[in-house]
Amino acid sequence: AVRRLVLNIVSSLDDRDWFDPVSDLCGDVSKDVRNGALSMTSRLATKYELKDALIRILVSHLNAASPGVRADSASTLGGIGKAEHWTHLAPLLRDSDSGVRAAAALGLSNLGAAASGPDIVSQLQTERDHWTRIYLAGATQRLKLATAVEPLIQWLSDPDQEIRSAAGVALQTITGERFGVD
Repeated sequence: AVRRLVLNIVSSLDDRDWFDPVSDLCGDVSKDVRNGALSMTSRLATKYELKDALIRILVSHLNAASPGVRADSASTLGGIGKAEHWTHLAPLLRDSDSGVRAAAALGLSNLGAAASGPDIVSQLQTERDHWTRIYLAGATQRLKLATAVEPLIQWLSDPDQEIRSAAGVALQTITGERFGVD
């Protein structure tokens, strides 16, 4: 509670000197503290050209014990938009926590790195989590992964309407054909 209160007080400060102390909280076990710190350090990194320092911090937290820390770090890293960081997110597609896998899939979709295609397609065949599947379908759609066609066709028979719909939209984008979910 004290960390959260102090972070709320300093969050409006725009001084470069706050980057290091606040970045120490990016791996905090408290979601509120962690997300506040991630937001503030991201803002300061953009303003003071500290993106490389932020990326090092995020990558260091991708192996944290807490699934929340891994997921939030993956989301933030994916939001930075540097395609070359796909190599840090792709291994998280096989994480034991579905929230981490979903964050990694969304991050990979945001990054749009063609080189991540094989990892994405590989996960299509085994993933069962709803949101991870939605984000994986979005990634195949954005990257127009022809190798994803067969697994996505299998998703058309999924009992979940959202999964069928996401697969249909991805297939339409990849193939240019409009077969719907048939």
